[in-house]
Amino acid sequence: MGRNYRCVMCGKVRSAEEFRAELTELWAALEEEKKLARTAVAAPPAPAVSACAWTDCEEPPRSNSKYCSRSCSNKNARLRHSQRRSTAA
Repeated sequence: MGRNYRCVMCGKVRSAEEFRAELTELWAALEEEKKLARTAVAAPPAPAVSACAWTDCEEPPRSNSKYCSRSCSNKNARLRHSQRRSTAA
C-alpha cells in the first residue's frame, strides 16, 4: 500500500508515484526552458563608433568601450559629476 500525499496549496490527494511523475514532467519542462533561454539571441551589439566619446579626443575607441582610454572615461565622469553638482546646488 502506497502512501498518499495531500497538497498544502490546493488540497489535492495523490500517491507517491503520481507525485514523482508530475515532478519529472515539471523538471523536464524547466530544463527545456533553460535550454531555450541559452539559445536565445542576446542583445544586439552596440553600433560601431569611429571616435572616442570624449569631446576633445579623436582616438579610436577600445573594442569594449566608447572611450579610447580610462583617462577619457574619467574626464567625462568628472564633467558629468560637476554638472550634477552645479544643478543640485
